[in-house]
Amino acid sequence: MENLPNTGALIFYFIILIVVFFAFREILLWYNKVNERIFLQNEANNYLKKISEQNAEILNHLQSVKEE
Repeated sequence: MENLPNTGALIFYFIILIVVFFAFREILLWYNKVNERIFLQNEANNYLKKISEQNAEILNHLQSVKEE
């Protein structure tokens, strides 16, 4: 019976360890979601840059055809 308080402390520390583990897991999941969002925004920006460059080329071509 002398070990009972020590066992309670071990259970308490084990519960704290589980809470810390799940908190760390949630932080990593959030970080992953933010990184994925940033990656998708960069992809969308690159796509829009390509489209705007193509539109500028088409506009230049149409202006040159109009001048002729």
